[in-house]
Amino acid sequence: MSAGPPDVGPPDVGTPDVGPSGGGTPGIGLPDRGTADTGTPDLGTLEGLSPEDLLSRLRALGVRLGAEGDRLRYDAPAALAGPALLGLLRRHKPHLLTLLTGSDAPGAARCPDPSAAAPGPAAPGGSASGESVPEIETVAPATLQQTGFMTAHDSHPMPQVLNVAMRLTLTGALDVTALRTALTRLVARHESLRLRFARGSEDADAWRQIVLRPRPVPLPVEDLTALDERARADAVERIGTELAGTPIDPEAGVAPVFRLLGLGESHWVLMFALHHAACDGWAVSVLLRDFAALYTEEATGVPHGLDDPAPRSTAYVRWQREHSRLRADERKKAYWARQLDGASFRLELPTDRPRPERLSGRGDTVVFTVPAAVRAGAEALARRRGTTPFAVTAAALGTLLCRLSGRPDVLLNVPYANRERREFETLLACTASSIPLRIRADGSRSFTDLVEETGRDAMAAIDHLMPMWEVAKAVRERTTSAMPDRIPVGFHYQSSLELEIELPGVSVAVDDLAAPVARGEFGFGLIPTGDVLMGYIGYSTDLWDRAPMERLADAYVRLLEDSVRREGGSMGRTGGGADALGVS
Repeated sequence: MSAGPPDVGPPDVGTPDVGPSGGGTPGIGLPDRGTADTGTPDLGTLEGLSPEDLLSRLRALGVRLGAEGDRLRYDAPAALAGPALLGLLRRHKPHLLTLLTGSDAPGAARCPDPSAAAPGPAAPGGSASGESVPEIETVAPATLQQTGFMTAHDSHPMPQVLNVAMRLTLTGALDVTALRTALTRLVARHESLRLRFARGSEDADAWRQIVLRPRPVPLPVEDLTALDERARADAVERIGTELAGTPIDPEAGVAPVFRLLGLGESHWVLMFALHHAACDGWAVSVLLRDFAALYTEEATGVPHGLDDPAPRSTAYVRWQREHSRLRADERKKAYWARQLDGASFRLELPTDRPRPERLSGRGDTVVFTVPAAVRAGAEALARRRGTTPFAVTAAALGTLLCRLSGRPDVLLNVPYANRERREFETLLACTASSIPLRIRADGSRSFTDLVEETGRDAMAAIDHLMPMWEVAKAVRERTTSAMPDRIPVGFHYQSSLELEIELPGVSVAVDDLAAPVARGEFGFGLIPTGDVLMGYIGYSTDLWDRAPMERLADAYVRLLEDSVRREGGSMGRTGGGADALGVS
């Protein structure tokens, strides 16, 4: 960049710590962008903004900032370059430096904004140190879901429980160059894959999402071909466990971490992990579908056919703040107070060990299968009763837990995809919300009646959707029930999760990667896969050994099969949970 082009201020404005970049100064080498005269904006209107909003607004005006030690460097259009901009930058220099570098500038109050450490693409010419300069695309408030995940990340003893990790086993003629390019395009396509999070400068609980500019995805091939078959298999498992079990710091970035393992000439394993704040189950399906389309285009030249551009998470949060049905109101609060008054808020299953004051976060997962005939029977029952397989399987779980605990009801924490508008169906982000679902399986009615009630209650819960903490607060304020902000029993029927993808010349098997951690006490999930239901139970090893959870999984499959077959008969109820689970 030559000295003194029309769109850059003078090379030396009389201060060693705030100045333009350009020839003659050890600046950050930012490129010229033209000299269109759009008038001179009133920079005084920017004075009341937070540092994050100020940075975003300056960028929209064509001003680009970079940090060089304790020096703030800028590049601005001619219409803005001058004393007003310089004064603005001087007044806000400490916070802008903190935002850009992630460390305290001299005289700056700490503003822990992770965007500064963003490994953005190097500007042409690089910085004085030769390192890439952080590049911020935009800044926006965090969504309600993202804020919830930030709270969970801070409070959980093992935040890696919030990782979403997958393994793709690839067999065939994989084009590694096409793969690398497709992943780079995938990350560039979706804002949620380029996010960092920062606390607000005024309110530490007001999180903000910072979208970073795209950069190439590093994807070195880790060659395991020298190992024998057993050693290769062990290495794949070890690497997968390490990847899934390594915490992802959302203030350092939630971009996916990719690893490509070469196992043979036509045998590969691609793994990735990202933070749950960036995606939910629906979004994982979007990610896999888009990846397959982009790889196919790179490998064959066939156009990907995806909507372009993709929906943006920053646009979603603006819509959510104005239109989302998640907002609480008196009608919803009154409903939840009636629905949950007197509910059982604890999981009263017998345990192998006394319940500690606080769970450590250590956990394990039991995987099981609901056979095709049982799944078909549950779906047929749902059709006959005008409801969904979710209602059938949730009613069966509630019945089992009530029997084992000896309680007349159980409260399930159920995720709901919450894709409220058609344009959000291809949004790669976490839009899911949790609803409390009370299953009253006291043995006084038939299984069919319980299924129908469960379906009606699920629909009513969606109609009265509120953040879980708002539900809990309404129940505590309006009843004598001491509802906690978090329900310890989760049930997830992942009907929106599509794991089957096709790549040209390559067969693909997609599997979940799980770390030995647990988000809470007990989580139960079902995933329609082929003609069966794949099930899993995630549990705290502070409370249970593996064997009781395996017996619980077996008992669930038997109960579901029996309930579907008998359909209209009375469920009855039994106690004896300790004997049924075989806990010590």
